[in-house]
Amino acid sequence: MVKVTGSMELLEAYRDGDRRFKRAQLSAANLQGVKLKGIILCNAEMEFARMELADFREADLSGADLERANLNGINLCKAILKRASLEYALLSKANLENANLANADLSGATAIGTNFTGVSLWGATLTKVDLDRSNLQRADFRGATLGFANLSRTNLTAANIERTNLRGAKLEHSILEGASLRHSDLRGAHLDDTKLSRADLTQAVYDDDTHFPQGFDPQAAGMHRFIDA
Repeated sequence: MVKVTGSMELLEAYRDGDRRFKRAQLSAANLQGVKLKGIILCNAEMEFARMELADFREADLSGADLERANLNGINLCKAILKRASLEYALLSKANLENANLANADLSGATAIGTNFTGVSLWGATLTKVDLDRSNLQRADFRGATLGFANLSRTNLTAANIERTNLRGAKLEHSILEGASLRHSDLRGAHLDDTKLSRADLTQAVYDDDTHFPQGFDPQAAGMHRFIDA
């Protein structure tokens, strides 16, 4: 396992065939457009890194600190980012198809028009994240926190959103067809003009501040109304 302290050192070692790097020091590193498929950078320090349009397919970034990093347009298909810190990171138009972000922290991140198809966000923190127009089909949000997140115009077809905190989240014009929101917290959430065909909302919680599509009956859908005592 190699230890590196800069982007040039990392790229040279990768070209020499090294793939495992121990606690790499890559804060504010310039990694724009690099091709590092399959690299292992567990617990790396990469805050403020520039990684636009880079290729990190199948990379292992478990526990990495990517706070405020620029990952716009990056390819993280099938990458592992378990427990990674992506607070306030930029992830717009990135590809995270089938990536694993279980227990990751994406609070305040911006991921507009991003591909999250089949991604695992189990137990992740996504408070105030901006996911506008992103593709989240078959994503796994079980146990995640999405309080006050922007999910407007997203595609959440067949997503697993069970036992998820969606308090105050914006879901206007989103597609939730076939999604499971069982036991989720939708208090104060905005679901105006949302497509809920075949969605399972059994025992999901709502309150007087929850907005539903016109004509939608939460009681008939098996939801539970929360009344503040």
